[in-house]
Amino acid sequence: GESLGNADESLYATTPDWKMPLSQRGRRQSRDAGRRIQQIVGPDSNILFYVSPYHRTKETLKEIQSQISNPILFTREEPRLREQDFGNFQDPELIQAAKEERPKFGRFFFRFPDGESGADVFDRVSAFSGTFVQDIEQTAYRIGERTAANATAILVTHGIAGRLFVMRWLQWSVDDFENLHNSPNCGLLHLQRTPDGMAYDLTAESRALIKAPRMEKDSGYVGNGLKLGDMLKAEKQLTEKERDVFRTLPDSAWGM
Repeated sequence: GESLGNADESLYATTPDWKMPLSQRGRRQSRDAGRRIQQIVGPDSNILFYVSPYHRTKETLKEIQSQISNPILFTREEPRLREQDFGNFQDPELIQAAKEERPKFGRFFFRFPDGESGADVFDRVSAFSGTFVQDIEQTAYRIGERTAANATAILVTHGIAGRLFVMRWLQWSVDDFENLHNSPNCGLLHLQRTPDGMAYDLTAESRALIKAPRMEKDSGYVGNGLKLGDMLKAEKQLTEKERDVFRTLPDSAWGM
């Protein structure tokens, strides 16, 4: 949701980015996001929450959960989903100058002074993706494949981290990423299982939110980035129990 820093960027000069709280408008946006999620997933889906350790994302999570009645399998703080680092206490004029230079250089590779590039964020989001799949497998063993399969994973994160997670999951290129737009505060990026159950695709509404065109390769990739044909070949080498676990990835994954 909207933070006090979104409303007044000069606050970053005296308040650490990770401690910036939500504004009242941001709290309302977060509750509205919770209601939208509840409406879409329905009452029966089990939910797994991952949240950035930033104060505003944890506040967003609290407001979202206040609107959801579904069973929550777990809630985990995940530092790799944090905001792109812009340095420590920020000089508003220097940050503004850097933001104006960024599109000229390229959003993915541009590095903020004393901060991160988009490529740095991509690396840690990619590392999280492996943990994410492992968590799902372990959850399936613990509570059963059917329960885990009827699940929705929600990532309460930040604009660029959310887009880069989708980029990693759908195997988009750097050029693809450069053409994306940032989503609004509490915008929902919804990765949903394809009808065959073996892949994920970004919903049309989510594509419109970040101006993402449909790419032929999108639906040809399963969760871990292998082509569907390759995954089917690999699956034949698994035991029946291992195949059941492989199919227990969540029905939906959300980033916001």
